[in-house]
Amino acid sequence: MPILREIMINRFPAADPSEMNFLLSKIVERKYQPDTYVFEEGDEFKGAFFIIRGRVNEKSSWIDQELIIGNIVGVQYLLPGLSNTYLSTAKTSTYAILAVIPKEIIEYQGFVCDLYKEAAEEYILLNRRIFGLTDANEKHIIRIAGASTVIKLNKGKKTAFKEGGLVFKRRPYSKLKGYIIMPSEKIRKIRKESIVMIFPKDFSLYLYKGISVCEALKSFYVKTSNRVKAQKDLQTEDILNIDESRIDDSRTITTGMDNSMSRPTLYKQRTIVQN
Repeated sequence: MPILREIMINRFPAADPSEMNFLLSKIVERKYQPDTYVFEEGDEFKGAFFIIRGRVNEKSSWIDQELIIGNIVGVQYLLPGLSNTYLSTAKTSTYAILAVIPKEIIEYQGFVCDLYKEAAEEYILLNRRIFGLTDANEKHIIRIAGASTVIKLNKGKKTAFKEGGLVFKRRPYSKLKGYIIMPSEKIRKIRKESIVMIFPKDFSLYLYKGISVCEALKSFYVKTSNRVKAQKDLQTEDILNIDESRIDDSRTITTGMDNSMSRPTLYKQRTIVQN
């Protein structure tokens, strides 16, 4: 039976031992009966909730999704600049065991990219106007967020955004006017530390053809539908083999611990809100 320490190492592979020790010293494990509120819209933010066991439904006017083992409920509220109150309501669909993750985790570099990646779908949906995606289909946004990668760019680095992407934190170079980076071979010097979601290559090929971002999202969604279904089927099999976990007595990570556990790709199970 895996313990929470091992699950957290697997979930946040970039975190160093001191960062992981901090998380484990702050994390609180809670058990919920079915149909129990985890948080309600308008409540003061008190943390996000990593699902160890069970399913949780998160719902509001802008989102309606069922989250599963390995997902983090309310992860978007960990990101800087977002609301200090919950903008959605979360309720357990089944018996659930959740690990409460504190706001301070975002201050540790080893967690940053994983948290932005987990929150990418919600972050884009909350900021459609900023990204110029008000006309984009929600399903298409969710698909591209799941297929993209999130990177942190350090000041002074030189890079080409060959696949393009979306800026999540600070525009990386001076001539970028909006928050969408179109694919380009041009080398750019990063003027300030930034967080960027990089598009997958298959998607960027549509943008190179000169079509709009919304049309590219639609084409990418159609092309990848069968591939994503197969990955979700495999994930479901893996989830069925995960049992209840607990924090071990020490809560401590040492530098000699085996950190070779493979990290699964987890796809959120969603019910799309029909406008």
